[in-house]
Amino acid sequence: MAADHAALSAALLRAFDKGKGDFKVVVVPDQGQGQERTERMEFQVVSAVLSEWSEVFGAMLSHEMAEKSSRTLEIRGFSVEAVESFLRFMHSGKLEASPGIIIEVAALADKYGIPALQELCAREAEALLMPRNACEILAAASRVGALSARMRAMDIIHHNAKEALR
Repeated sequence: MAADHAALSAALLRAFDKGKGDFKVVVVPDQGQGQERTERMEFQVVSAVLSEWSEVFGAMLSHEMAEKSSRTLEIRGFSVEAVESFLRFMHSGKLEASPGIIIEVAALADKYGIPALQELCAREAEALLMPRNACEILAAASRVGALSARMRAMDIIHHNAKEALR
């Protein structure tokens, strides 16, 4: 059977970019956590895509929950950039984000039960961790409670303080 996964990925991502979804994800970032953007942001997503990636989303959208009836989910405590990267991944299968954002995406993947994305984030964060971005990773890991990433970043900073603290 012939398949063109890249074309499918591109089509789903175009739908996401154009806001052609049947479900709204609203990001309500916490104020004062050093996040680049602090405004409320909304994303239209394809609920079936979210449900296929995550049993948590599947349950939320198939049982009598507030999110099902309102067709809206509010996400708090994460940056707009992290939630956007998280949703883009689910619509495209591609993760494109800075190291600090990858740590937040990993926490979102944990919260919503997407182990494949958690593993991808862990590999990417480890590969990208270096003295010049260790402080960014430390800040993100501290913000979302990612203990292992926090400890690894602190170790890099400790052993490479001169470069890491420029």
